[in-house]
Amino acid sequence: MRFCAQAALVASALLATLPVAAQEASTPDIGRDSILLRSRVGTEVAAAHFSLDKGSGQYIVVTALADITVRGWLSLRAVVPLDMLSLDGSAPRTRVGDVVGRMKFKLFETTDWLVQASVTAQFPTGDASHGMGNGAPALTPLITAGYEIGRAILYLTLSDSFSLRPHGPAPENFIDPSTDQEIVAIAGANVRLAHGAFVQLTVTPIFPLLAPDRAHPFLYTTPVIGVSSSVLRVGFGMQIPIAGAFRFDERAVASALFFLP
Repeated sequence: MRFCAQAALVASALLATLPVAAQEASTPDIGRDSILLRSRVGTEVAAAHFSLDKGSGQYIVVTALADITVRGWLSLRAVVPLDMLSLDGSAPRTRVGDVVGRMKFKLFETTDWLVQASVTAQFPTGDASHGMGNGAPALTPLITAGYEIGRAILYLTLSDSFSLRPHGPAPENFIDPSTDQEIVAIAGANVRLAHGAFVQLTVTPIFPLLAPDRAHPFLYTTPVIGVSSSVLRVGFGMQIPIAGAFRFDERAVASALFFLP
């Protein structure tokens, strides 16, 4: 709970900087910001408490990210996380986590619909020997469809994430206890409110595909509140486990993204 409270304080400080900037935008297009290809840089913070079979504790992950639009139909992403892990009864550790790169393609667009595909590559730069990394490269092909209706965006994302592990079992990863192959779906809605504010709600089921993990699916939901302008977007949310094999007890998330010209 202490780590989640710290993340909430960070998010509150970020949100406090937004009211003036949000009101300066005459038509802040919050919904489409969540799915359009737009160049941006920013940071994301996640803080969680977990109770897994091989250990319990807390972590904070501070991530630097950049999305660069190369063409109107193509964007590239780089993500560098800094992991801070504290297992119960052990000294805290701080390490660079698994670095991620992504290519995203716009496949189809109308005034109401947008369909995109992407491929994400995760590199084993984290400290897997201490539960802070996957220990092997991983690939995630993904497709997202979004539909705009009034002030809302409805969207669905489907992905298949798999590790390129040559042999042996996966190490215990307290930061991201995903399995070596799993299907992840995200169904959500993003609604624009007054003065640049928005609310968003997603539901995420995760289905491991390999034995014995396939018997342990996981389901959680993420409510988010935030504000956005033409140059800045800030949000704060809580990831809440609902059913299955819990991968965290509670997880607070906050982000601040700066859109580039």
